[in-house]
Amino acid sequence: MVKKCCRALEHKGLLAVKPDAKEAEEYIIKAKKNLELCKLYKEKGFDYKLPEEWFYTLYLLRISNFVQIWSRE
Repeated sequence: MVKKCCRALEHKGLLAVKPDAKEAEEYIIKAKKNLELCKLYKEKGFDYKLPEEWFYTLYLLRISNFVQIWSRE
């Protein structure tokens, strides 16, 4: 993933650290659970919650993608 540098005065950004594939799998599992939640919202009539939940699901999948790419290096 990406971590903030502990020396904020010297570095004003994010530093890439080498994650593992297990971490990527955890994000994918979270995304799948979130999709199940979207289905429940739809069934129960809470359609107004769907856009933000879909966005969060895509966010989780994108993070897992970055983690998988970085873990191959």
